[in-house]
Amino acid sequence: MRDRLAGFQVFASWRALCCGALLAVLAACGGGGGGLDLDTGNGEPVGGGPGDGSGTGSLGITVGDDPTRYFDEILITVNSVSLLGENENDPLLLSDEQFTFDLLALDAATELLVAVDDVPVGTYSKIRLQLDSIELRKVDDDGELTEEPVDVRLVANGKLDLNPRGSFEIAEGRVVIVQLDIQAGRSFKVIETGAGRTMFRPVVFVDILGDGDLRRVTFLTGTIRLLAGPDGDEAFELCDARPLTGRGPGDRRFDECRRIDLAPDIALFDADANPIELAAIDDQSPAIVAGRVIPVDGRVGFEALMVQLGERSDFKRVSGFVAEDVDDGAFRLVSAPDADETGIAVSVQPGALLFDQDGEILEVSALTAGTPVRAMGLLLPVSDPDPAQLLATAISIETGPSEDEDTAVLRGEITALTVEDSLIELGLEAVAGCAVFSDDTVFSIVTMDEDDGVTTETGSAADLEVGQQIEAVGPPGEDGCIRATEVIIEIEATEEE
Repeated sequence: MRDRLAGFQVFASWRALCCGALLAVLAACGGGGGGLDLDTGNGEPVGGGPGDGSGTGSLGITVGDDPTRYFDEILITVNSVSLLGENENDPLLLSDEQFTFDLLALDAATELLVAVDDVPVGTYSKIRLQLDSIELRKVDDDGELTEEPVDVRLVANGKLDLNPRGSFEIAEGRVVIVQLDIQAGRSFKVIETGAGRTMFRPVVFVDILGDGDLRRVTFLTGTIRLLAGPDGDEAFELCDARPLTGRGPGDRRFDECRRIDLAPDIALFDADANPIELAAIDDQSPAIVAGRVIPVDGRVGFEALMVQLGERSDFKRVSGFVAEDVDDGAFRLVSAPDADETGIAVSVQPGALLFDQDGEILEVSALTAGTPVRAMGLLLPVSDPDPAQLLATAISIETGPSEDEDTAVLRGEITALTVEDSLIELGLEAVAGCAVFSDDTVFSIVTMDEDDGVTTETGSAADLEVGQQIEAVGPPGEDGCIRATEVIIEIEATEEE
């Protein structure tokens, strides 16, 4: 099998979709020290903190990761997670249990990190993570290290504050859903010293989702029971629930069963990846569930878009590129856009869930030649001379910008700035460069301080100043200037001693 799948990233469930991006640490939050409290909160408010004592609301946090191919795993260990309000000296502790996760286990999907239904009413402005360590790893298909891991330097002992675009209110009975997007490829900065150290400089977008906002797809796994639902609705409870992935201390189980509401057009598959009807599902069936985190009746709910029966160890993910346009519901998956290889034969099962990084549901016609995808489902045993075959019940499709030969990165200090002409000129040690930004350019501000830690927030062109250290990313223009799709502004960046 390994020879036939060489060059592909093949993930069994223990390396799968759910336990990934930087803030997957929040998955240890809620309900005290035992993991996620996914049920309606009937106990005391979590921790102490900035609430005003006039009731509680609900908070759900999901996280996703912009894909990167620099490493196979980024293991992050977090000691605690809190919310900060107007008084930052009085944080609301959500979890103080140490938790380790893999940042790169997410790409187009997200993980449900926090689902707490007893958050004290109040105004909150930051999510604080206390990181313990970060390790960059390259591994083979069996998860074994292929070279020595890289330990990442943390500023201020790992304190990280994440700012949304303005504060958010937890009102009594209100459900707030926060979506975190991490850019793993931008969050690690190599410091050119004798030691060649790597520093963690997080680039994170924090969005407070409103009614009607698109939500990215989230995966859970567990055991189905109470198929009729407590109110006779098309719903069930998912018990013994956990993220689709998990390894070591990250392989946690959620404390309580969780109600799963079924979308009207839900796709259902048996353990052989064949389409089935709801009536064919037996109580106590193990299953993988893909859906969205949404507000439901004043609590953090989950609406299922796809259910595949079976153990999570049988649900595999294979990353690669579509070799040719999909033909009759099938395509070849190859390890590179121009790879000359047999690849893996992927059969898109009828009703399979296709989605992009924004959570948009797509048609099979989106599977065009050269598209980077992650196909998920049942990987059949290899039978010579036939190629490996995957029966796909879900496929995530990368639609955003990718790291390719047409993308340039320019780092340095701003020596001249003409905002009116959308021009940034950079002075570097050996060369000079320039970058042009537009209304579509995404700006991030990362403030690094040895005492106060790291704060990351969304910025704008108005935040640019001469003397700042920045990183501009985008395709080079004919005049040699980068057409920046993204600009990272570093404030008080800490230099390696």
